[in-house]
Amino acid sequence: MPNIFVQIKNFIKSLFIHVKTGMKKVSGKEFMKRLETCTVCEWRRADRCGKCGCILITKAKWKTSTCPMNKW
Repeated sequence: MPNIFVQIKNFIKSLFIHVKTGMKKVSGKEFMKRLETCTVCEWRRADRCGKCGCILITKAKWKTSTCPMNKW
């Protein structure tokens, strides 16, 4: 898991892009598909991505978010 400063930086960057592009979210089907991918990912750490530190439920909802491991 990245240190807290990297996690904050990653979240702020993702939030800025999300807001700038109209705060669009993925469909319910796409959201579930993303979470299923995260569930079996080796980088998953409880409810967070171990690679970038983001909260998975939040990250998976935002249309502009991408997986740091290019899985979605």
